[in-house]
Amino acid sequence: MKKIIKYTSVLTVILLFTVQYLYSQSWFRLESNTGSHLFGIDFINENMGISTGQNGEIRATTNGGLMWFSLQSGTDRDLNSIDIIDSYTAFVAGQNGTILKTVNLGMMWTSQSSGTDRDLNSVFFSSGQIGWAAGNEGTIIYTANGGNIWIPQVSGTMRDLNTISFTGSAGWAAGDNGTIIYTNNNGGTWSAQVSGTDRDLLGLRIVTYNNVFAVGTWGTIKRTTNAGINWVDLNSGTGEDLHSIFFTSAYTGYAVGHSGIIIKTTNGGNTWYTLQTPTDRELRSLVFVNNTGYAAGKNGEIIKTGENLGITQISSEAPRDFMLEQNYPNPFNPSTNIEFSLPVSSKVNLSVYDITGKETAVLFNGFLERGSYNYHFEPDNLSSGLYIYILRAGDAVQTKRMLLVK
Repeated sequence: MKKIIKYTSVLTVILLFTVQYLYSQSWFRLESNTGSHLFGIDFINENMGISTGQNGEIRATTNGGLMWFSLQSGTDRDLNSIDIIDSYTAFVAGQNGTILKTVNLGMMWTSQSSGTDRDLNSVFFSSGQIGWAAGNEGTIIYTANGGNIWIPQVSGTMRDLNTISFTGSAGWAAGDNGTIIYTNNNGGTWSAQVSGTDRDLLGLRIVTYNNVFAVGTWGTIKRTTNAGINWVDLNSGTGEDLHSIFFTSAYTGYAVGHSGIIIKTTNGGNTWYTLQTPTDRELRSLVFVNNTGYAAGKNGEIIKTGENLGITQISSEAPRDFMLEQNYPNPFNPSTNIEFSLPVSSKVNLSVYDITGKETAVLFNGFLERGSYNYHFEPDNLSSGLYIYILRAGDAVQTKRMLLVK
């Protein structure tokens, strides 16, 4: 009997640890340097990304979101969606039929003639030449030459279309009142599919040709495993509107939405659980690159998660004082740990400088909840020498020195 109790206790501890691990994936708030609503986000790799939004807002980063800077879009219309094609080319769709294109990753944007004045809510390119945009009143436009000419397609619906996506010549678009339409010939013809819901559908993700997901209002998740012949309801575990969905593999997927909700599945969508979120702001768009994820939303919100962020929360308990600890080990090679404590939630910047005062690395720049943290610093590109690291949180500043010996 004692052995049974002992084994049961051990199993309970393992299960509790597993559940805690699953539910504790860390997302951190980044400083986007804008208060404008952000509606779209996309990354070409872990470091280079662009977010688009309200009143022509375009923000870009080249260092994984640690710093965001403004790009001149040339318009004051809302920019609802972005698709980055390669290291140079990206397309943006937005209000009143707006289509923008860049061939130098945002340094300059050119406006294209879409042939419509209806709002475009989603843009998707299957190559640098072939793409679609979908929008209000059933609008779908198509290009086969990189946007030089956009041609209208007959969607067969007057419902607003909020999202569009393709795999090969097969594509789906989804929208208000449960609308789902399908094509198998690049949009030459579109046909309606029965979604089984009258709720607005806001996001799509094609995992494979047969396996497709749609998310929408009131926590709606629909899935098909036969290319849309049948759509079934999945239990999202939330009543919040879901705006965007992304799968990093056949089994692992995420969805984000209203009130900062983040949900995750690890079994292909059969079950979903809620992750701890660092924000209560609505999240409108989600993207992952190599297991590093970004989501963008209202009031300039951008959050990030990943396996190699370097920063880990040690404790969520509020410490008494603001404190930057001495790094350990010190001297160090090849890596060291920097611990710090925040008595209140605040904007945080942790940076490294050489002895001349030149900034050599920005380790973290964003918002953190109160608690204690560790940053694992592994400076591959720094030479031996004495360095200064500075922690800024609100009005508080602390400085320490560390010695790198190679």
